[in-house]
Amino acid sequence: MIDLLRDDSQIVRFQAIQGLGQFGVSDHRVVPAVLATLKDNQSGIRTNAISALAEIGPAAETAVSHLVPFLQTDDDWIAAKALGNIGPKAEAALPALDDLMRRSKGYARLNAAEAVWRIGRNADVAVDGLIASLHDEFAPIRRDAAVILGTIGPPVKDALPALEKMRDYIPAGREPSPERENADLPIVREMTEAEFYPQIRIAVSDTIPKIARRENRRQLDDSRKGPTGTLSQ
Repeated sequence: MIDLLRDDSQIVRFQAIQGLGQFGVSDHRVVPAVLATLKDNQSGIRTNAISALAEIGPAAETAVSHLVPFLQTDDDWIAAKALGNIGPKAEAALPALDDLMRRSKGYARLNAAEAVWRIGRNADVAVDGLIASLHDEFAPIRRDAAVILGTIGPPVKDALPALEKMRDYIPAGREPSPERENADLPIVREMTEAEFYPQIRIAVSDTIPKIARRENRRQLDDSRKGPTGTLSQ
């Protein structure tokens, strides 16, 4: 399959990279081969190569220096995802990821914030980007930000006020787009805010107790302490 990366057909190269992303951990030749395709003259191939490195994860640690420049391109969102999946071995990318998180929006900001956490375990830095993503104009990003905050847990307690506000928010209803004249054809349209918001509320409601549990446990322990400060029976 590695030989197919040099095929004249863009489709063949594209499919070969996809396949290699799934088997990269098992063959030491894969990562260097995929790295070479980051210089392909077709942007779709380059994007697919970054995606493959994201699938390979920690085994793609030699890709870090090659991925950082892509944080300044239209592929910033997937490059951030790949670096986050590599994990702590991508520590050299943290300054560039922090910069991306603070200057971008959408999935670039979300993936950069998650990568900052996965690489450096610095919740104080990552929480800023994740809270900002809770207010993104694209509803699925708000949902995904809530889910990521839940995986981090108590270290991102600063996000609780925003999460609680989201849980209690009731979006205004909006009429769906008019149906087409031919009722036999399926209607393809984006979900309205009101239609999608239940997914956000489920994610938020699941996340809040994961973040608040340590504080709740501390309050419970305090309530069980007797006059001498020891736990009562």
